[in-house]
Amino acid sequence: MDRSWAVNSSPLIVLGKIGLLSILPRLSSTLIIPSQVAAEGNSFVTEFPIESRVLAWNLGAGESALLSWCIRHREYEALIDDRAARNCADTFGVGVRGTLSILVVAKSEGLIPSVKPLIDEMRSQGFRLSDEAIDAVLLLAGE
Repeated sequence: MDRSWAVNSSPLIVLGKIGLLSILPRLSSTLIIPSQVAAEGNSFVTEFPIESRVLAWNLGAGESALLSWCIRHREYEALIDDRAARNCADTFGVGVRGTLSILVVAKSEGLIPSVKPLIDEMRSQGFRLSDEAIDAVLLLAGE
């Protein structure tokens, strides 16, 4: 496994709510969590400078720090769910993966048996997901 992920708060919160926060270090060789995200991980970036071109997007402090890190460290994918932040990442050529994608990877590596019950749990916890997104993820997961 040679995945390097920079993680925003949404995946941390959602995975925590469904009891799967512990899978992140099992799926990634390196996790970076900016201090602005204010969560625990196996590596931290403290007060990482935010690039002016990212500031122009008016994202939150966590998203801005995360994307600034990924712009300077292209080997990292951004784990981020926010649509505006994902659009910003696309603009700067930053690889992006969302919480649902993490579930697909976890299933493919045998860490979880099924994605569907976890999606149901995410929805019950208030995570908004479109039916189209769910259908696409279930197809990728082979469910």
